[in-house]
Amino acid sequence: MSVPEKKIKAIAWDLDGTLVYFNIDFIQARKNVIEIFTEHGVDPSDLNIQKPILENVKIVKEKFKEMKISKKKVKKILKKVEKSIIKVESQAAENANIVDGIREILEFCHQKQLKQAIYTLNTNESAKKTLKKIKILNYFDFIVGRDDVVNSKPHSDHLNYICKKLNLSNQELLIIGDNSRDIEGANNISAPSIGILTFKHSENDLKGANFIIEQKKITQDLRKAIKTFL
Repeated sequence: MSVPEKKIKAIAWDLDGTLVYFNIDFIQARKNVIEIFTEHGVDPSDLNIQKPILENVKIVKEKFKEMKISKKKVKKILKKVEKSIIKVESQAAENANIVDGIREILEFCHQKQLKQAIYTLNTNESAKKTLKKIKILNYFDFIVGRDDVVNSKPHSDHLNYICKKLNLSNQELLIIGDNSRDIEGANNISAPSIGILTFKHSENDLKGANFIIEQKKITQDLRKAIKTFL
């Protein structure tokens, strides 16, 4: 894909898998959430333990509508689910490790006077805790977690929030992430993007990115890719 004509002024970084490794037992976390929903009448066969928690939450919201459960009760159930997720995220933050080579790239971006933001499905507080733990919080101007927006990535609201906060056009914001949601989010607002290829995802998952960089080659290749947007 060609590089946009407009130069970038900021970068929105995904967190998990891009900047850090989270040692999260995703299956157990999803089991915990599914148990909460089944306790409130949702058929477990309607849910999928292989899907991200937020996708199952969307399914359950529709089921609750069909079951005519009051908004007040739904809110109470979702609050219980959110507490369960935050507990897992908090534990993961304590054990997070920085991706090799990322600190050098963040410093390079800082020297180029690029604004840097976090674009994550974690809560703002969990992300902040993680960045503090691995000592890179100082590189970021702000964090946008799922609790900061009504509709999180890949919905356009998440990145539009960042553009508005930094007073940038969509083309002036570069999105870097390892997940299809990151690239889809960038494509939804016609912003440039770089996909980080890890063992968790395929090149097809990152389809639409301007560049796809192998995580093991971040130190040399990611810097080069970012330079093409400057």
